[in-house]
Amino acid sequence: MHIVFYSTNSNSFDGADYKIRSVPSRQSEWEQLARVHGEHRITLATQLPGSFLLDLSGNQIAQKAAGVDYVILKGKTAAAVAKEIAALKADLAVSVSFWERPFDYLALNDALIAQELRKAGIRTICHSAQSEMTCFDKSLTRDRLRAAGFATAESVFVKRELYWCERGNSAIENNVYKEYIFAKLQELHYPVIVKPAYGLSSYSMLKAVSPKQVIACLNSGKTKTDSLVEEFIEGEQFGTEIYGTDGNYAVMPPFMFSVDKWGITSPKQGIKIGPLVSDLCRKKYKLDALEEQLQHLARELELQGIAQVDLVFAQGTWYIIEVNPRLSGMTQTYAAALGIPPGEILFHVADGTVQELLPRLTADCLCNFKIPLLDDATLDGILTLPFILYSQQLHNIAAKQLRERGYSEVIIRGDKDPASIVTRLQQLEERFPGTVDPVFLQNVRDITQKLR
Repeated sequence: MHIVFYSTNSNSFDGADYKIRSVPSRQSEWEQLARVHGEHRITLATQLPGSFLLDLSGNQIAQKAAGVDYVILKGKTAAAVAKEIAALKADLAVSVSFWERPFDYLALNDALIAQELRKAGIRTICHSAQSEMTCFDKSLTRDRLRAAGFATAESVFVKRELYWCERGNSAIENNVYKEYIFAKLQELHYPVIVKPAYGLSSYSMLKAVSPKQVIACLNSGKTKTDSLVEEFIEGEQFGTEIYGTDGNYAVMPPFMFSVDKWGITSPKQGIKIGPLVSDLCRKKYKLDALEEQLQHLARELELQGIAQVDLVFAQGTWYIIEVNPRLSGMTQTYAAALGIPPGEILFHVADGTVQELLPRLTADCLCNFKIPLLDDATLDGILTLPFILYSQQLHNIAAKQLRERGYSEVIIRGDKDPASIVTRLQQLEERFPGTVDPVFLQNVRDITQKLR
């Protein structure tokens, strides 16, 4: 069988501005998969940067895996890309959608490509365009989840065009829509989160403690799209992934997330510790009930591939915050926990054997975290430590602001005792002083204490 793993990017990308290094390399991961699945022909067809697929040097593929074909897609539309993939004579096309700022809608484009490929008689593993759109538009997500009976935060959707409809329209003396929004804001319980209705992860989220603060936010220049004003749920935050297709799904045990001083998960400073597999955690966090809910969610959305879910556990209830039907940083973390490359998860999805993944999880705790950019010598040294499972450093050379220059993402393995993660980080700091901030270490202690 000829399997094409594909992904697209609607943003311009200049590899000369970036220095990206993954260990293990993507080359080594796909070579491993080519050996394990030697009965299949594998092609990686993508647009740059080709996350989860490519190692780059500038705008070129740095290393190519033996036994794997590579195609850089040129099309600008879904129809054009679908023709390129169809020309490869694929028997199966599997989307490996990634994300980009400001809009997390690359997977939607991959879904439109899948529609065209199915018309051409090519089997695909990809979420439907309708499911992708439902999850991309957070107001649609909220409505769909509520209709299906899931617990979600109370919220108010603010359509920016109507909120400012008096601008350029001198006939409007009083904006009735804005008055309606003001009235709805009074009904919410505070604090609340104000976030773009179509944004990416936790970027641009703000916490407000009163209707006055929300209105100030909506009136500011920072709010450029429709917004969702959502009640802040005071609880513990988690994330998980769902793998599968056509009613056959595996719900992975969740990871607990750290939060910043506003109680929000941070995409650049967040800590993920798990997976929660112990009997203590299963009982404390009602994980059997969560698995049942997420199986229902997968069927409701008719998921076809990999989806990441953000959750809050509060007063014995699981709340669904977001659903991201694409690969994520958690995909890499679960792959590390399973001891396989991320692409192997997709093979299990494709052949319907996702249930075989769950027994491969051990009771060992993993921690995914981000630290500031490291020089090559320090990064090389860190990678010699036996408990380091994965590292990716992304350096935006062209960035002018320090906070935009990038980060190093690291995954470490502890043992069955969550406190072992603290020990590993202390060892990392002893060997490489300055890599583990004391505040960061305390956050890890706080999380691991909850899991013991």
